[in-house]
Order: sequence, then C-alpha cells, then structure tokens
Amino acid sequence: MLSVRKSLILKAIIEEFVRTAEPVGSKTLTELEELSCSSATIRNEMANLEDMGYLEKTHTSSGRIPSEKGYRYYVDEILKINKEKKSQFPKVDEIFGNYLLGNDEIINRTIKMISDLTSYTSMVLGPNSLNRLIKKIQVVKIAANEALLIIITDSGHIEKRKLFIDDLNYEEMQNVIMLLNELLINVPINQVSNKLTYDLKQSKLRDYLQYHELLLNAFADAFSRFSLEKHFVSGQYNLLYEPEFNDIDNVRSFINALEKKEIFSILEKNSSGVTVKIGSENRLKFMKECTLISVPYQIPTGEIGTIAVVGPKRMNYRKVIPLLEYIASNMSNFDK
Repeated sequence: MLSVRKSLILKAIIEEFVRTAEPVGSKTLTELEELSCSSATIRNEMANLEDMGYLEKTHTSSGRIPSEKGYRYYVDEILKINKEKKSQFPKVDEIFGNYLLGNDEIINRTIKMISDLTSYTSMVLGPNSLNRLIKKIQVVKIAANEALLIIITDSGHIEKRKLFIDDLNYEEMQNVIMLLNELLINVPINQVSNKLTYDLKQSKLRDYLQYHELLLNAFADAFSRFSLEKHFVSGQYNLLYEPEFNDIDNVRSFINALEKKEIFSILEKNSSGVTVKIGSENRLKFMKECTLISVPYQIPTGEIGTIAVVGPKRMNYRKVIPLLEYIASNMSNFDK
C-alpha cells in the first residue's frame, strides 16, 4: 500500500496523462492544489514510484507515464475512494425509459451512446435465447410458392425463415400454424425440437405430413439462431484516433478480431462485478496497449450477458467504470 502522498501523486499523474497523452513532469504537479508539495519533494516521490514500478520514464521526455502496475493500483485502490458517490447518466435513463424500444434496439442505442461519450469501442455479448418461451408462431404468404415463418419469444425476440413450397396451400398451412401454436406456446426453445419430433406423430399434425420435414428444417434453422450469443459493436474505428495506436499491424489485428468476433472470446460472462484487464493482462497479443473493462448483467430469466469497453491503457477509468456499472444495472431490468 502506498503512502497518501504517493497515492495522490500517482493519481495526479495518471489523470493528467489520460487528459493529455503527454508524459507528466514535476512542474505540472506543483501547480495542483491538492498536492501542495515542493517540486523537489514531488521529484523524489516520482523517482520512488518509478523504482517501485508504478511509473515509467520515456526516452523522449523527462516526464513520467504510468506503468501497467500503476494503472492497476489506480483501478484497485485509488478509485475505491470515490466508490460511494453514485453517478447519474440522464442519457442512459432516456434510452431505458423508452418503452417503445425492443431489447436489441436498446442495446444498439446504448453501445452507440457509450462509444460517443467515451470515444472508445463498446461491445455487448448478449445471452442466447434457449431458455425463452415460444409465444407466437405465424406464417405470411409472400408469393405463390413462398411463405414467411415467424417465431416470437416471450422476450419479444423474433426469428424469420422463408419457406419454399411447391403448390402452396395457404389455408392448410394456416391450419398447421394454428396447431403448432396450440402445441408449442409457452414451451422453452430448448425443448421444442424434441416436442416436435414426438408430437408431430401423435397430434392432428399427422394429417399435414407434407409439411413435416419442411417445418422441422425451418424450426431447426431458426433455433440454431436462437442458440447463438448476440454480438453488438459500436465505435470500431475509434482507437485509430488514439496516439498510442500508430502500429498499423496492431490496428489491423484489432479490426480483424472485431469483424470475426474473436475479441468476444475474452469477455467473461460469468464474472461478478467490474473486470478490468490492462495491457498484458489481455491474452490477445494485439491488446497489449489496450484496456478492456467489462461488466456482466443478468436479465430476470437468469441469462447472463456482458457489456464492455475497449480503449487505450490511458483510459478514463473514472468515467468509464461507473458508466458501465450504471448501464449494466439498467440492462438487468430487461423484460420487467
């Protein structure tokens, strides 16, 4: 544990470096009222912090910059002091208070707001829908031999699949859909396939066996989509404008990992509370100059998702952490 003065100096250096992206010298710190130390005292303390591994000296300046150890201490110890102060985010309240928006639209608007407010990249790894309940099945005729199968869950999530049927008898298909609604309403998605396989042979649906394989395939395709975790990203290219990201190979790797969704593999869905991974703590090599801050959220049905921000190690932790915590608490009220 650092002394109070060392903690104050480390805090001041980190927050000044976050603001300017320039190494911080003792002259800058002497101008801060909260330190009220002589320049010589500050220089000695900065040298001690460097020896202890909390600061680093660059080759181009006499000033210091925070090390990964310094950032870690700042996140774990210094920010705890202000933890009791509750932050308010009216823009978040406005989005979550709009009851006309579906969950996916809320998420899309929220992560765009995060990337706009922070100038970093924001992401959400949403839960899959396997435990959701079927609430309605519809079919809409769109051509002579083409129909649209629509499956709606209790969360309002919708999957659509086109059906191509020679000599489509739309009236018969509507009868099939009516029977499917009787059979599957309030059945969890992860139980639908077994129920269909068994009950199609036992119910009135056997009278419509010409649709048997077609419907099973369409449902299987739709349910494969339900089983996938949802990925949302905003501000993919924001890091290009940060001074730390001059290495074009790292930037290319980062963008490629986003496009292929590989970066979502480092999000921890089952963790509790805020997770902050700084630099080398991230297992992906190109993240060595990045910090990943993530917060899990749990919707009332028990499913877990994760909201996250990727930015430079020189991230505004004081702003980002309470923002993500506030959003996660709102996301946990989905479907209430």
